[in-house]
Amino acid sequence: MELLAGIIAVVLSSIFPSLSEEAHPRLLLAKGEECRIVEAVGSSDYLRRVDSVVFSQAAEAVRTTPTEYRMTGRRLLDQSRRSLKRLFSLSYAYRFSGGREYLLAAVSELESVCSFPDWNPSHYLDVAEMCLGVSIAYDWLYDSLSSDVRSLVCEAIERLALDTALDPAYDRFYNGVSNWLQVCNTGLVFGALAIADKAPDKAERIIRNYFDSIVRTVDSYDPDGAYPEGPMYWSYGTEFNTLLNYQLEKAGLKPYTGKGGFQRTGEYYLHSMGPSGLFFNYSDGGARCGASVAEFYFAVVNDDPSLLWNTLRQPVPDSRLLPAALIFASEIHSPRACEPESLSWLGRGSVPVYYARTSWEDPDASFFGVKGGRSNHSHSHLDQGSFVFDALGERWVVDLGNEDYTQVEKAGIDLWNMSQTSQRWDLIAYDNMHHSTMTFDGRLQNVEGKCEVVREIKKRNRRGVLLDLSGCYDNVASACREICLRKDGSLEIRDAVGTADRPVRMDWNLMTGEDTDCVVMDSGEIALHRNGKTLVVSFHGPKGLKIESRVEKCVPKTSYERIRAKRTGFTVWLPAGTDNDFKITLKPIRK
Repeated sequence: MELLAGIIAVVLSSIFPSLSEEAHPRLLLAKGEECRIVEAVGSSDYLRRVDSVVFSQAAEAVRTTPTEYRMTGRRLLDQSRRSLKRLFSLSYAYRFSGGREYLLAAVSELESVCSFPDWNPSHYLDVAEMCLGVSIAYDWLYDSLSSDVRSLVCEAIERLALDTALDPAYDRFYNGVSNWLQVCNTGLVFGALAIADKAPDKAERIIRNYFDSIVRTVDSYDPDGAYPEGPMYWSYGTEFNTLLNYQLEKAGLKPYTGKGGFQRTGEYYLHSMGPSGLFFNYSDGGARCGASVAEFYFAVVNDDPSLLWNTLRQPVPDSRLLPAALIFASEIHSPRACEPESLSWLGRGSVPVYYARTSWEDPDASFFGVKGGRSNHSHSHLDQGSFVFDALGERWVVDLGNEDYTQVEKAGIDLWNMSQTSQRWDLIAYDNMHHSTMTFDGRLQNVEGKCEVVREIKKRNRRGVLLDLSGCYDNVASACREICLRKDGSLEIRDAVGTADRPVRMDWNLMTGEDTDCVVMDSGEIALHRNGKTLVVSFHGPKGLKIESRVEKCVPKTSYERIRAKRTGFTVWLPAGTDNDFKITLKPIRK
């Protein structure tokens, strides 16, 4: 660490003197680099659409009023995100068109947010996103800003961002291991570099803090690139992280990228979306994550255009970081969608995940994702061994995702306590009874027990993984799940459960959408119907065990929960001291 500190000191000592007052723009795109973007936009239909969306964002910002100081619960985050989107798009539009309306709107926005009493450092994401937008606008518009506006913005970055990050009352985010480290470091380092000529000592401390802290989050991608918090938070944290890495490289500082997992994580996001267009949204995430700006960065870094397979086939995202897609993509020049080679992907690590599909091209292809790990990790659910399944263009097996944080917090629920007795597990979207996994005697999974990947299965007709869930339950002797996608598009699950010294009730649960029609065919078979299509779920166990098929609506009983779905599956009593093997098949019925 001392050697690293010495290297940083040498590099910073050479960088900061060169960051004179006149050395703007210096963030992301130096003066004269606009031609690279113009050339890329002119050579790609997709990038033309991206450019058009950015200008549309800027036009909307011109038509609407500047951002106001308005809290939602304990967060200013909605306003910070609004301001970031406005300032990034307005700065881009002015820089590439010279339209004075964009400059005037950006100045009004800067004058508004830089006059706020604070950027809400008690919830530091709010500061980080605000600081990023303000810093980019300050840097890109510098030559066109009056001295009064420059002074106002510079003082706000220093006082509302850098000073609060260096204040022990607000610097707790530096001790985390989540997307917070990525987002907060990005906003702060951009702020530090934007005003390094005005506050060099503070800027240097902010950049040192980045190198001291980011290791923990970046290392969590190792060894293969799986992101512990799921695809939605991957899109959040990783997008900011790629923006930061790109900027550090331009400033002559080598970003921390870990042992290789971070560089390979573009594959994780690529594989996590099914043919339905929905992602495997485990942890606190939505299934509609959309295209990610970060995939352009990884396509460049890895020289792998196949990482853009999903991105280029989806609508251009209305992202607040969208101009970054053009900056990254300009390194590719003409992005193209190349079909990925592999139909499956295994990501090991603290939260292992596995994906497999029957085809990339076929919209009716079958796909599944399954996860392991522990439940006491940031944003985790009691969902070890849970899976999602696509077939015939439908998402048949779903993950419920997350509840609205603000509404749950307003109700006084201790949502961020990850202990075994936390109120978090009282929400139906978070407990294991409402995930597609096994539950015994209606009890919660053990938050500290890890679901391990025992091995990957690669056979001609079957591809999947074997998981050991034994540590996740304290009332059975053992529990394993083998889950494989067959060549014919059906999903085959083999669950092996060993009981201890007393009988237990096993609930085998499958979560599906509330608009899915679920029909019990007999004691071991349930048919799911969606949009004129059918999936048959068959359950087979040891002879002599009574199997009860069930279908029920999941309707929250509290005012602060909004998630609705259907839970179907099978219940069976397991005798004490027995080994029980079950085979479950999910078979799409093709007409």
